[in-house]
Amino acid sequence: MKGVELYSQVRHAVRIEGLSRREAARRFGLDPRTVAKMLAFPVPPGYRAEPRKAAGQITMRKVDGWQTLATPIPDQPIQRAA
Repeated sequence: MKGVELYSQVRHAVRIEGLSRREAARRFGLDPRTVAKMLAFPVPPGYRAEPRKAAGQITMRKVDGWQTLATPIPDQPIQRAA
């Protein structure tokens, strides 16, 4: 992962010095897409892990704007093969 110092150097080179993204990529040894991402964020984005759910925890779902688990599910007879 790239550091904050490299982010600031790349952003300064492109925005203040007037280098193109491609020239900045060559100067710093980066991919041009990485330079584009560096220009999109002021600081490196941190690691974003989704919080883990406890085993058996039910997740609320929304379908067509209605909460599907908010209403009880009607009992349905079970059909078994003979």
